[in-house]
Amino acid sequence: MSQLIVDKLQVNTQLSIPQYSVAQRNSLSGVVTGTLIYLNDGDDSGLQVWDGSDWIGLAGGAGLYDFINVTFNNGGRTGAEGPTISQARSTMAGQGVGLWNTNTLYYNVDSSGVQSWTVPKSGVYRFLVAGAKGGEGNAIANNAGRTAGRGAVMRGEWQLEEGEVYNIIAGVKPNTSGEGGGGGGGSFVWSAITGEPLIVAGGGGGNGDVYYGTISQSAGDDGNASGTEGTEPNSGGGNYRGQNGNGGTVNNADGGPGAGGGFLTAGASGGSSAGGGAAATSGGKGGQADGTSLTTNSGGHGGGGGESFNGNDAEGGGAGGGYSGGGASGSGDPGGGGGGSFLADSGSNYGTSNGSWSPGGSEPHTAYTGSVDNLNQYNTGQGYVIVTFIS
Repeated sequence: MSQLIVDKLQVNTQLSIPQYSVAQRNSLSGVVTGTLIYLNDGDDSGLQVWDGSDWIGLAGGAGLYDFINVTFNNGGRTGAEGPTISQARSTMAGQGVGLWNTNTLYYNVDSSGVQSWTVPKSGVYRFLVAGAKGGEGNAIANNAGRTAGRGAVMRGEWQLEEGEVYNIIAGVKPNTSGEGGGGGGGSFVWSAITGEPLIVAGGGGGNGDVYYGTISQSAGDDGNASGTEGTEPNSGGGNYRGQNGNGGTVNNADGGPGAGGGFLTAGASGGSSAGGGAAATSGGKGGQADGTSLTTNSGGHGGGGGESFNGNDAEGGGAGGGYSGGGASGSGDPGGGGGGSFLADSGSNYGTSNGSWSPGGSEPHTAYTGSVDNLNQYNTGQGYVIVTFIS
C-alpha cells in the first residue's frame, strides 16, 4: 500500500474518501492505524477510522444506524394489554424508521408490550412524551360537562450515548362501554441498563358515573404535569394519591375502582374486582374492570386502573398511571385521579403542559427541580413518545 504523509492537508474544493462495502472493508489487509474510509452499506455506514484493532465510526457519522426522529406508539391498542412488535411497528412514525425498526438489535418489544430502543449514536436527543387520556364512559353523552382526564405532556433533552438501551411504554387510552371509565396509561422512558427513569408523562383519570355523585365529582383528573405525585380522586376524602414512584391507593366505599400504577409498584385494587394498574417496571399492564375484563372498561396499558361496578349503579373511574399512580374512590362515583410525571435531572430545554413543575421531596430518583417552559397542551388521545436527534 503506497502512502502520502503530510503535516497538513488543505482542500479547497472536495476531498474524496475511498468507499468500501462491508465485504470489501473486511477483506483489507495491512491497514495502518488512522486509515479513513467511507462504508457505503450495512448498519454501520458512514465515516470510519481504523484504531489498530477495529473500525470505529466517527462522531457525526451514522453511528449504529441512521436516525432522525421517531414516534413510538402503542400499536392502536385499547385496554390493558400492550402492543406486539408487529402492532407497534405498524403505527411507528418518523423519518427512516423502516431502515432500523426491523432489526431486533436496535428495536424490540417484550411480551408485556414494553418497547426497547438502542441509541444509534452519541448526542443530544429531545423527548416529547404524552400520557393517554382516561376512559370516557358512555354516560358522558347523557350528562353535559362530564369528561375524563387528559394526559400530561412533558419535554426534555438529554445527552445519550451510543449503544445505550431505553425501555418505552406509550400509554393506552381505555375502551369503555359502561357509564364510568378506566384510567389512562402513563407513558414512560427509562434506562434498561441502570433502571433509572428519564421522562414520564402521567395518564388521565377515567370519568365516574353520576348516580350517587355530581357532574363535577365525576370528572377524571388530568395527568399531573406539575409534579411527580399522582392526584386524588374527585371525592371520597383521604390520601389516596401515589407518591415516590409508587402506585395509588383506593377508598373502597361502594366498591372501589382500581388505582393507577406507578413506576416502581402497582396501584391498589378496589373493593370489588376492579384491578389496580401494574408498575411500569413490571410491564405496565392496565387493571381489569369489574367482571375481569381486560379490554372494555379496564385501565389502559401504562398502569391505568380499572373501572368499578358493584351492582348498585356505583361506577367510580379508574385512576391514571404515571411515575406515581393516581388515587381512586368508590364513594360518590368520582372520577379517578391522574398519574404523576417525571423529568430526570442533568437535561435541558424542559417543558410541561402548564409551565409548572415541583417534584416531591422524597423521590428515590433524582428529579429536575428548576423552571420549565409552558407547552400549553394536554393530550386528548393515545399516549406517545417522540424522540428527535438534536446534535
